Amino acid sequence: MRQMIPMHRRSLLALAVLPMPALAFPERSVNIIVPFAAGGSTDIAARLIAERLSALVAGRFVVENHPDLPTLEEQGVAPFDLSTWNALLAPRSTPPERVVALSSAIHAALAEPGLAQRLAGLGVGVPEPTGPAETAAFLSREVAKFRAIAEGAGLRLERP
Repeated sequence: MRQMIPMHRRSLLALAVLPMPALAFPERSVNIIVPFAAGGSTDIAARLIAERLSALVAGRFVVENHPDLPTLEEQGVAPFDLSTWNALLAPRSTPPERVVALSSAIHAALAEPGLAQRLAGLGVGVPEPTGPAETAAFLSREVAKFRAIAEGAGLRLERP
């Protein structure tokens, strides 16, 4: 069962691979963006996962903290309930075999009892990991949900 929490401060952990040439992956570092100051439970969870992934994948995972990212409420969106989730994303141009390798490494890291216990101690629930296809379908549903929220609030995307 998903836990619903009020969205008053930054409560999403966005794990994203910043744009980089797909052929360079995983030779370049993978940046995990945490929209909180260092030292909190979300930051610690991201660092624990980054540490395990760095050990399991021939690449470096780096946590970047960005506590200055505005919340939805700070941007004028009325408070609402929201469940949180984490995902590791790669550029579209990443070769499928690399996506599968990274997915396998994530599954292996999250299956380690020590990591699972440390995350649980931080209050981070670890559901059964999904594969690339399931994650893509979930993200499509989330985009549709948040598009409706943004449109309902009168927000629009401005591209540079």
